Amino acid sequence: MSTNLPELLSTAAKGIVDNANRLGLTWRLSVGTVTEASSANRFLVVLDGDEVEISVTSMMGAVTVGRRVYVISLPPSGNYAVGMVSGLSPGTRIATQTRTSTPAAFTAETVTDTVTGDLIEGYTYKVAAWILARASVANDTDLLRIREDSISGTILRAFRLFLPQIGAGADFFAYIEVEYIAVATGSKTFVLTGARGTGTGTITHTAAAVSDPVYLYIDFIQDF
Repeated sequence: MSTNLPELLSTAAKGIVDNANRLGLTWRLSVGTVTEASSANRFLVVLDGDEVEISVTSMMGAVTVGRRVYVISLPPSGNYAVGMVSGLSPGTRIATQTRTSTPAAFTAETVTDTVTGDLIEGYTYKVAAWILARASVANDTDLLRIREDSISGTILRAFRLFLPQIGAGADFFAYIEVEYIAVATGSKTFVLTGARGTGTGTITHTAAAVSDPVYLYIDFIQDF
């Protein structure tokens, strides 16, 4: 009988194990590969070291063929898929956009950077940007936002960057980040936008290839 359930697994999975232990039932935690996934509730898995497909009840929603999953086998109740094997370590870079040129100045909210990465449902990611900004008029502010999907998407993080000076070289550095728990498995886009928050001038998110590239990126933080 297994005695320790990895912290990667869901609360529901721990509940299954707790109930099995309380009833004196034998259970086994295995890793397998999804071979058929036409239903979000049940799919087929081949466990590592075996060649036979088994039917598995999903406790984590839909998955895709080829996905690696944790399976609890609990005779005689059946087999339960309780988590996905990410194969990722905290801090793994999922995707990066590097910008080395300066887009047009703006006043209204404008997308200046976009990044897209493949995420896994239930996993936590960090979306962050390193940027440079300048204003055409002293003491304007740049309202920075990280949004889901597009300029009309949900705002995940926002703050005002104060730009006290103008002129050549008056670029001000900003770092903005947010944690995001993926609600679905698949491709996900995030955008960084800027807007003149206060003042009368225009705002520019500057960049240069040699010394001043800017970045918008997605890092993996943790799974279940």
